[in-house]
Amino acid sequence: GPCTVCEWNPEWDSLLPDEQARLKARQGVKYVCLDGLQRVRNETLEPVAKDGVTIGEVCIRGNMVFKGYLNNPDSGDLA
Repeated sequence: GPCTVCEWNPEWDSLLPDEQARLKARQGVKYVCLDGLQRVRNETLEPVAKDGVTIGEVCIRGNMVFKGYLNNPDSGDLA
């Protein structure tokens, strides 16, 4: 299931629908069940800028994250 959400900001109420949709499509506020959330460069695992432009890999830590599939270790590689 989802792990992050873009919470609505009341300042967005006066914006045009296209701009509201662009802002709402962003992610970044972690759910309560997560211990950690960060975006990193795929190659180096160094954090990326939180500028809304730089793309990175999302890394999460929490009780909803698992290491692999029970009794089927190869399935994780396919996922």
